[in-house]
Amino acid sequence: GLFCRPPMAAAEPAVAFLPPSVAADLLRPLKNPDQHVRQAACQALAKCDCRSDIQIIEALVCRLREDKDIYVRQAAAGALGQAARRGDEAAWKALAQRCGMDSDAGVRRLCCLSLAQVAPKGCATVVGALAGRLEDKDGGVRRSALKGLEKVSEKGDEQVLAALFLRTTDSEAFVRHTAVEALAKLSNDGNPEVVARFLELNDTDNDARVRWSATEGLGRVAVRGDSRVMANLLAMLDDESETVRRAAAGALGRVTFAPLQELELQEVHIQEIETHSRNEVNALQAVIGQMREKHQEEVSILQRRNYDLEEELKRSTEERDEHIRRLEARIREQEMFERAGEFLPHA
Repeated sequence: GLFCRPPMAAAEPAVAFLPPSVAADLLRPLKNPDQHVRQAACQALAKCDCRSDIQIIEALVCRLREDKDIYVRQAAAGALGQAARRGDEAAWKALAQRCGMDSDAGVRRLCCLSLAQVAPKGCATVVGALAGRLEDKDGGVRRSALKGLEKVSEKGDEQVLAALFLRTTDSEAFVRHTAVEALAKLSNDGNPEVVARFLELNDTDNDARVRWSATEGLGRVAVRGDSRVMANLLAMLDDESETVRRAAAGALGRVTFAPLQELELQEVHIQEIETHSRNEVNALQAVIGQMREKHQEEVSILQRRNYDLEEELKRSTEERDEHIRRLEARIREQEMFERAGEFLPHA
């Protein structure tokens, strides 16, 4: 496995922010009998500002080539990618050699990735070494080799493109995905074979990552106005994967062809619509304002009428109550007279 063994705890204080003057002190631990110490020393050197130190590079190359512990070799391979400057011949030659012959897949992966950092652009030796790893039995190594070729190869290199093309049929989806990404970046615009392959992957590949990268690739490589590409991208708008649908929408914006005159007419039409819409909005706002004012007037009239009715009802109620009180008083008076008549002598 890749970096499965944890680094030595004792090395942690040395790797945080190591000044260049301390780098030489770490050469000695690289030859320590304890493999944990050698691994920690490699990891520490990776974080030094020692790109110009030839002794550091030579020591790491020695660990990469000669150390029997796979974790030390992994640490050395990764450290060379960080410590060596691009074009450092000793570094890239050692990495190119070990990426093809080391027994550990983790070392081969890290060699490929480090080559992407230190190898000179277009170096035939490095390109050949990375292309050879595209047939590696480990999918992670094949993917790392693709990443390395993407960084090191010249755009439009036919041999590299052919090798990348083959990897778009890889059994591992993550390798196909990476191959498509690299192919899109290294292909010249309008490459018909690449465009056809991306169209085919969109129609046949069952992995969303591959369809996403193929869709993105069409937006990068296809020429504007290609009817096959536009039809394919329109179909991808209905893909089950949201990321693929978004990629298709973005790619369509890059490959759709519209003549300049048509664009100008559309711009004028849009301006006319905006002006017309603005006038309609202003007219509607004026009508709404008038309706609001009229509504307020009607509300005020209704409120005054309601107040008048309440006052009228109040007066009527008071008059009725007063009338009732008078009638009650008369009735009581009449009853008193009748009772008094009962006690008076009759003639």
